Amino acid sequence: MPIDFSDSKSGERSKRISFAFALVFFFFLTVICRLFYLQIIKGNFYRNFSSIHTMKEIKIPAGRGIIFDRNHVAIAENRPSFDLVIIPQHVKNLEAIKNALGKIVNISSETIDSKWKEGMRQPKFYPITLVSDISYDTAVKIRGLKVSQADDENENLDLRGVEVVVRPLRSYPQGPIATNTLGYIAEISEKELLKRQKTDPGRYSLGDLVGAAGIEKYWEPYLKGTDGYDLKIVDAAGREIDNDDVAIFREHRDSEHGKNVVLTIDSRLQKVAEEKYAGRSGGLVALDPRTGEVLAIVSLPSYNPDHLASNVSHSIWAEIVSDTRNLLLNRAIQGTYPPGSTFKIITSIAALEEGVVKEDESIFCPGGMQYGGRFFKCWRKGGHGSTSIHRAIAESCDTFYYQLSLKLGVDKIAKYAKMFGMGKLTGLDLEGEKSGLVPTSEWKKRVFKEEWQPGENLSISVGQGYDTATPLQNALMVAQVAMGKKITPHLLKEIENDEGDVVFTHPNKESEPLPISQHTLDIVHAGMRDAIQSDGGTAHGIRTPDYEMAGKTGTAQVISEEGKSRARGINTGDHAWFVVYAPYKDPQIAIGVIVEHGGFGASAAAPIARAVLDEYIKIHKLLPEKVVMKGGE
Repeated sequence: MPIDFSDSKSGERSKRISFAFALVFFFFLTVICRLFYLQIIKGNFYRNFSSIHTMKEIKIPAGRGIIFDRNHVAIAENRPSFDLVIIPQHVKNLEAIKNALGKIVNISSETIDSKWKEGMRQPKFYPITLVSDISYDTAVKIRGLKVSQADDENENLDLRGVEVVVRPLRSYPQGPIATNTLGYIAEISEKELLKRQKTDPGRYSLGDLVGAAGIEKYWEPYLKGTDGYDLKIVDAAGREIDNDDVAIFREHRDSEHGKNVVLTIDSRLQKVAEEKYAGRSGGLVALDPRTGEVLAIVSLPSYNPDHLASNVSHSIWAEIVSDTRNLLLNRAIQGTYPPGSTFKIITSIAALEEGVVKEDESIFCPGGMQYGGRFFKCWRKGGHGSTSIHRAIAESCDTFYYQLSLKLGVDKIAKYAKMFGMGKLTGLDLEGEKSGLVPTSEWKKRVFKEEWQPGENLSISVGQGYDTATPLQNALMVAQVAMGKKITPHLLKEIENDEGDVVFTHPNKESEPLPISQHTLDIVHAGMRDAIQSDGGTAHGIRTPDYEMAGKTGTAQVISEEGKSRARGINTGDHAWFVVYAPYKDPQIAIGVIVEHGGFGASAAAPIARAVLDEYIKIHKLLPEKVVMKGGE
């Protein structure tokens, strides 16, 4: 059917087509006009601009997240640091830069060459950090020279490409506390950078600081912020060009501050514990047995974190790593020691649960026992006489546990030790934890190709022989004994953004009961209570009328008596252990503490734990109110 152009609909279509043609014509006309403006009218300007001006990206470093204690007291925060950087894209005379900086900041030409070579593996607009944390006066001097250079043609003062960048650097307002647990940050290595660029592209560049140990490393993905930048236009002398013609080239992106990490640690308890060590070596862990929160974690001796905050010289690093006291070792989670008599708690539970001893049963202690051609001594030379399990715990009778071990055997003892977290990782949210060792007959056969000997049971029953544990494991053991439940320790309380809003809270899961009868636990609790509260208890010297506690002392041999006579030049003194929980009827804190070569647990380790307990009781106002008697009443 032929189209009727007189139809009103056809006329409407014709108008639409005309409008479309007009719209397309207008678009192309606009583009042509814009091109004419840029190429003809402003052509000379942009040709000159491209030859004598350049774009300069100024990095805006992001603040690293703050690390707080449980009460929101900052223990690792930031301070401003002036870093001297060089941007290869803007360098015109590297030799002049080396000469000038050698005089100003005393950096060698070889160091600059090394940094330059390493930095040239990344884009030329990436800054290369030459020196971190220069003084304020030096920063001002360099910036002043750059300003004067703009009007001075002196070739020996060519600092084009050299910049002073302000970035945040770690500081420690509470002093060096929990140093090995907090860890430190260090300049990212090339190997680490390649790894980070794969997992977190665009977030890291050479010269950045990255968590290298401890909390700083474990929570690096949260603590690390995102850098911003300013893209500016500068002339040949480095002066910024600021006019409407170059506005389209300028860009800006704000930096994004890292997340803050709130730990479960109470810095007040931490300080008391560290002060009580008074220059001695060892480790301590205090837990809340109700939640698994780590309230204090001590490792001494340690290093000064300020020494690793910036400009770590080879001499300082060499001094730290070569120190024979192992300053970088986190003894709380990495130090493995024979648990000594604190292990008798495990042996007691195993014996009661397996029915090899009853609550009212007595074993005679004459001061030791003969077995396999050897006399195994009790710590009390005259012996304990007729001893029940309650008294054996309180007074730490070795002979009692020698007898139990022969009835239990190594594998049954190991079963209960592992039940309480010994010989395996605890699950703490921190890298580098050691598992310690709980021996079994299968383990010895696999490792030494030998059968387990019955005489070896005597040593492990009192925490000697192959047994080893960390302070964290011993603290966890006594916490679980106190509660009768499985506990997973943790250091993280919550993570918050820069505004203080909580973005993540550590979940407090319901603890599972341990497969131990309450009757057994009651017997062990009572024995541990009398280790402190009774006159015959091994730790009666730390008891107080203010509150009741339950604990167990331990003295761990470092070397046999025969070996001590042959040792030369090494400390062979026994390690001092103490584990405790309080208050006795309502456990809220459990502690495992060791003093290396401290001798007796009662005299060396127990007073440290008592000081921490006193501080906790005072902080939480758990002391009973004293009745004040008025006159005449």
